[in-house]
Amino acid sequence: MTGFKWKGRLTAAFILLIFLISAVNALESDEILIQSDRNWMTAGGDPASIEVIVNNVSVTVQSVEFESFMVVNSMPLASLAPTGTVTPSVDTGSPWKTDFYCERSGVAEIHVTLNYIDNGSPASMLKTFQQKVDHAPMYSLGTPDYLYETTVNEAVTITVSALDKYGNLVDSKKEDDVGGTPESFEMISSPETSEFWDGLGFNNNSIKLYVNSTGYATALFRVSEIAGTNLVNIIPPSGISPNLLTIKGLANAEPADIVVSVSPASGDPPYQPADGISKFYIIYQLVDQWGNPSGNRTLYINSTDLTEPAFYRTSNSLGRIEISYGPQVIKGIYTLIASSVDNGSVSVTTDLEFVSTAPTDMLLTANPQVMPSHDVDTGFTSAIRAKIIDEKGNPVKGETVTFSIIPGAYPLSQVAGPYLQSASAESDQNGQAIVKFVPGEFETDWDSLNYSKQSSASCQVRAEWNSTVRYINLEWKNYPYLSVLTNVTPETVKVNDTVKVTIQLVGDGWALQPDPIDVVSVADRSGSMIWDYPDRMVSLMAAMKVFSNEMHDGRDRVGLTSFGSTKGSNICVSGNDIGIDDYSGDDSAYKSLYYPGSGVTDYADYATVDLALTTDLAAFDAEVDNIVPRGGTPMRYGIYKAIKHVRDNGREDAVKAIIVLSDGDYNDYGDPLARSGKSYTYFSDLSSQEQDMRVFAGNNNITIFSIAFADGMSSSGRQVMERLAEDTGGKYYYAPDGEELKDVYKDIAGELKEAAGVNTEMELMFQNVEINNVTVPNTGGDAVLEYVYDPDDSTLIENFYSNGTHTSVTEDQRAWWTENISLHFDVGTVYLNQTWQTTFLLKVLKPGNINLFNDTSFISFNGGADTLELPDTFITAVADLNSTGINFTALDVSGFHITNPGDITDTIDLEWNLDYTGSSSASQNLYYLRLGDNVWIPFKVLPGVGGPVSTMTQQSQLGIVDLPPGEYRLRLIASAADTADDMEELSTTIMIGASSGAYIKIE
Repeated sequence: MTGFKWKGRLTAAFILLIFLISAVNALESDEILIQSDRNWMTAGGDPASIEVIVNNVSVTVQSVEFESFMVVNSMPLASLAPTGTVTPSVDTGSPWKTDFYCERSGVAEIHVTLNYIDNGSPASMLKTFQQKVDHAPMYSLGTPDYLYETTVNEAVTITVSALDKYGNLVDSKKEDDVGGTPESFEMISSPETSEFWDGLGFNNNSIKLYVNSTGYATALFRVSEIAGTNLVNIIPPSGISPNLLTIKGLANAEPADIVVSVSPASGDPPYQPADGISKFYIIYQLVDQWGNPSGNRTLYINSTDLTEPAFYRTSNSLGRIEISYGPQVIKGIYTLIASSVDNGSVSVTTDLEFVSTAPTDMLLTANPQVMPSHDVDTGFTSAIRAKIIDEKGNPVKGETVTFSIIPGAYPLSQVAGPYLQSASAESDQNGQAIVKFVPGEFETDWDSLNYSKQSSASCQVRAEWNSTVRYINLEWKNYPYLSVLTNVTPETVKVNDTVKVTIQLVGDGWALQPDPIDVVSVADRSGSMIWDYPDRMVSLMAAMKVFSNEMHDGRDRVGLTSFGSTKGSNICVSGNDIGIDDYSGDDSAYKSLYYPGSGVTDYADYATVDLALTTDLAAFDAEVDNIVPRGGTPMRYGIYKAIKHVRDNGREDAVKAIIVLSDGDYNDYGDPLARSGKSYTYFSDLSSQEQDMRVFAGNNNITIFSIAFADGMSSSGRQVMERLAEDTGGKYYYAPDGEELKDVYKDIAGELKEAAGVNTEMELMFQNVEINNVTVPNTGGDAVLEYVYDPDDSTLIENFYSNGTHTSVTEDQRAWWTENISLHFDVGTVYLNQTWQTTFLLKVLKPGNINLFNDTSFISFNGGADTLELPDTFITAVADLNSTGINFTALDVSGFHITNPGDITDTIDLEWNLDYTGSSSASQNLYYLRLGDNVWIPFKVLPGVGGPVSTMTQQSQLGIVDLPPGEYRLRLIASAADTADDMEELSTTIMIGASSGAYIKIE
């Protein structure tokens, strides 16, 4: 029994030993140790050495297998993704190791599988190890995230990231784990009024940011309070390209003030007639607290007239809201109240007055007031204007005015009295009742006992409207005198527009019988006059005929003297090749063409009177054709002969003159001026003083005009010609060729004619201006009129002559106006039948009935002995004459789309519709933005479209060939002065690439 018990105990112990041995042989997870030689390895850097240690000697490890995975977003094993490499992937020898290489940052999970023999049977066990992988050094900046448009002074968040060369985000995980300073960026902004939040406030325009554990750095940035572009420069460590961001500060902050302007603005409050037609035009300018326009902000506008509904209006991009108010038929003061919807403390009140349209007064003017008599110009009339106005100076239409003449003390020379072409007239839309006045007529028969060459008469014209009577004086003359005419266009103008003012000074008067002219033309017929082609003599012949054509046939007398060779002169003699050539075969044809005379003349002397003074201008032209050039230049002798002929044959009441032309220096007969030290022929019938031809001419009241022709005269020769003319009251001319010679003779003809006004000056004074019969200052910020310079129209000065000649020049009178608030004109001499004219522009700054010329403006002439006042000249300035009313003006663009979708190689074709109900001009601007650049780039500005228009198709194109690849957005903005802006963007983005040329594909 005892033996059995012991045996049982031994059996149990053996079984327990076997169990214990089996338990020791089994491999446990905690007996497997996995370790790395690096706590943090670097992506793309040296590999980490991963070693496996087995702390159980009872098992036989056959091999160790390695695999690597990346934990995605710290998720469990289900979110593993392959990453990196392990070398070797299977290790069969102890110690079991592998090298792990990885280019992705984060947490790499190494899966270790041990294959071993357990109790003779193969077994395996999986165990994991997490290797932390830091990013490689910063390589480039990532794409920033920010709002690229915001309201001025608003804050936006800018989120920035960086990448290493493998595309990993640069984060702070390692620094958070083991300590250290994360990578950083610097941000610098401009303008200086833009700022970053530093934890305490917006204080600086630069900041330093560090990446966080997610790989991002965030800054709070407040754009400038000044509307426009803000720049943020992101500066990474050295060697990495920075990134410049553009953030636009939009002028659309809530308003802090409303500035209102009213047109018309005359009066306090401003007024308009209560005529059921006239309107006020109001502009509200919304301004934020920093002085920017408050765009896209709304006003609530209502009137004290409870019959009118209130309404909302939104400002355009300039912060402007334009409305019209009126018309009214009930007089009184109406008040508009405009309040900001966004800022209720901001509002403005505007009083507007509508006044009676009943006529209250009449103004009377005549244009001109001094005029030529009816015998001088049978077609001439003066416009008598009676202007009917209301209490505010506005023109009144449909009023009848009667006119009559109150005779003056007419002279005996008047053979017919003045008369009115009509006795009454009705006022037009400008308030003007106009009748035509025909001046009196004087005797024209020189043999009549009542004839007078200086007749003048005057009368009054009486205008009567209701019980109002006005008078105006009128005067007419038959002798050379100035008359002044004024004109303004348009007579009715809207405020801030310009009017064109024209003033004419006309040499009217005794056009029938001015002083006659006795003039002798002194022609050089020396051999050099055959030079040039056509030759110089041919040019002179043509010019002298131009001159004779300027003379009055039957009254003026002309004569011809010439100087050159004596005896025979032949245009075709040997050695005298005409036409300047060496070929004589064409000389006969040349002579026939240009010398209709014989071409041969036997002159009796070196200077000859070829034609005595005669009124037969045709005879003069015929004698000119007989001149034949040859020989020297006995100029002195020719001048002597001409002066002597005029002295002996000139008429007592005639203007006496000679015209001397030469193409070379004097020689034979010597110095015309008889100067000491110079040789000259002594004329025995003259005194020693009169040997000087200037004295000889002056003693006989003869004026010398001299012409140096072509280029053969020396400077000393020209000085002689100058002295001859200028010392006798004449003029010296240089004519380089035949065409200019004709102009010279035309000018001399004008100089010989009697002047209507000598030394004429005109002063137009605008320091004070008459508005609605009240004289007000025209100065500073309260000006009524302002001079406008225009290189084509203002100030334009023109001269018109009876022969058809016209001259013009433009002057800039801004400096004179700025200093004097006036315009000054040195007119000079105005001749009979000449018209001097000036045209200038004035900007009208105030409404009302404005008289341009008050009694401080005047014209003086004849050395100040005579003066003329300018006739009253009125304009009526009102508000916009063409506006259709803009209370509910609207602007809309719609249907913005691409008309050629698909793959496109050159241009994107765009189309949309425009609706605009206003009367201003609608502008349309197109922009593109490449995502990432985040800057709207304008690429097309369309011409303005005048309103109103309805569903108007608009088209444009965007060329894409030169655009960099990327994803694009397109934007259209329409704007007008009188309504809010409207914007549309394409509903899809556009992909543009350049792999095989430019193409586009709408996604």
